[in-house]
Parts: sequence; structure tokens; C-alpha cells
Amino acid sequence: MIKQPRRLGVLRVGLYIIIGGLLLPRPSSAQQIYIDNLFVQRVNGNCVETDQAGVPQFWCPPLGANICQGISDATGSCPPACQLGQNGGALEPPGSWTETGSMNTQRTAFTATLIPNSQGFLQDVLVAGGTNTATGIGAAQALDTAEIYHSSNGSWTYTSSGLKTARFNQAASAVTLGNGDIEVLVAGGVDGSGNVTASAEFYNTATNGPWTLTGSLNTPVQGAIAITIPQGAWSGSSSCGSNGVGCVLVLGGNTSASAASGITGAAEAWNPIAGTWANVASMNVPRFQYQAVFIPKAAWGGSSLCGNPVGCVLAV
Repeated sequence: MIKQPRRLGVLRVGLYIIIGGLLLPRPSSAQQIYIDNLFVQRVNGNCVETDQAGVPQFWCPPLGANICQGISDATGSCPPACQLGQNGGALEPPGSWTETGSMNTQRTAFTATLIPNSQGFLQDVLVAGGTNTATGIGAAQALDTAEIYHSSNGSWTYTSSGLKTARFNQAASAVTLGNGDIEVLVAGGVDGSGNVTASAEFYNTATNGPWTLTGSLNTPVQGAIAITIPQGAWSGSSSCGSNGVGCVLVLGGNTSASAASGITGAAEAWNPIAGTWANVASMNVPRFQYQAVFIPKAAWGGSSLCGNPVGCVLAV
């Protein structure tokens, strides 16, 4: 039985990964990949999409499809052998789960953020912080380690350095800078002393770190949600400024290490260029251990709920 939620990531359409979490009686480092009707080939025991030589470089359409979905091979077309499932290609049963490599450190209450890999056709996962005890919030057993899941071969490697502040129940989100570099922000959480922290730091995926401190939250919080909001959605607001890349919104959570008190609807915006935080309007309802997502304007259709021309955040 799963006592505490695990982390789910979408490596690409039709391929999902579940990571870690708290399995009775202790945290887990095990991962599973979910395959939804994909052509794959097993390479070194891992399910990946490859060319006929076993080199990962493309993925192929579902059975019976006539077009190549996703990134094509070097010739710009989807290899017929892959379309037909020939020459070593295999069709995994739809809706199946396949074990993949385990994390180096078992953990729960961590963050998992999708980041691009060097091959471009899949995404890797950056896992940071968490706790490896089963005693829950306030246990003061925070981790300062971070590691990356390499989707091309199912392996895990630690980042070049650990977090500046050991933490669990923090918020995290990735933002793309003007030069194409991607920074993953980690903010708040419960630190190694069992206190809710306002500290924040980021990891540059292009340089493999190190973790770098940035401005602290105005209010310490744990169990919040972090969402990257594009620059256009901040039009007319001075909270993000005109940095050209957007800001990370951290909202909700708990200002206390106890889930019974301190639940908040407050929100702050992190400017990745200036490294500063600005308070923004609070949610109507305080929320803790919930979900939120940015939805582009087009997905709202004719609804009047989102008046922003770029999109809005939905919290549930």
C-alpha cells in the first residue's frame, strides 16, 4: 500500500514514469515506466526507442499509424522498419508497467522536475531533496542530495553538488532563460532542523550545477506548488517585470511544519533574472498538498473564467 504519494512524470506522450514515494514500512527508490502502445526495443534491459543499430534517436508511431509522431531520424523520416516493428523492434503490451533503474537514495516528499536531455527526443528527470524516513513531517531528516534520471538508459547519477539547504516538501519548477539554459528552482520546504524555510536555490542543467542560492521567499512555506508562468501572461503586472522569460509562481502551502495549522493561500513570484521575489494576489481558498497547473488560453475555449490572453493557473 502506498502511504504517501509518489511522483509521476511524462517523459513524452505515451511514456510515463513513477518515482519513489513512501511504501510501508519505508521510503522507496524503485521506479516504473508506463508504456502506452509504443514501439520499443530493449537495450541493456531498458525499454527505449532506437534505430536498428540500437542507438536511441527517434520514436515511432503506434501500430497502424501512417505518419511519424515525434522526432524523426537523421534523414528526416520515420524508418519503415520501426513502423512495421521489424528488425528487432517490439511492441510492448499497451497499458503495461516496466521496471527501470532505481534512485541511488530512497526518498519521499521530494520534487521531480522534467528537464531535456542531450539527445532531445526524451526528457530526463531531476529529483531533489526529500526525506528517507517514514516518520513524516517534522522528522528533521531532510536530504540535501539530488540526482538525475537518464531516460535513454534508465540510470541515475547524482548532480555535481548537493543542495545548499537540505529540505523536503519543497516546491520546484524549471524555467528556460533567454540563452536557452534551463534553471530548476527549488524553494521552501522543511529543513534539517525541522523548521519551515524560506531559502531558495537553483540548478543550471546546461552546466550540471552547482546548486546556487538565490533570493529567499518573503514568507517561509512548505508543501507549496511552483509553476512557471510565461512572460506574456504577466502583461500589465509589475510582479514579474519585463525579463523576457517569465517568472516562477509559488503558491499555497503551509507556513508551519504541522499540517494542522498555517495553511495559506499566499503566492509569490520569482524573477529568474533578478533573483528576487514579489508578493502577488493570494488564492481565494488556502490550500496545502494540492495540485495546480498553468493552462494556455486556447484550452479554455469560450470560457469566461480565464481573462488573461495567454493563459491562467488552475488550482484544485
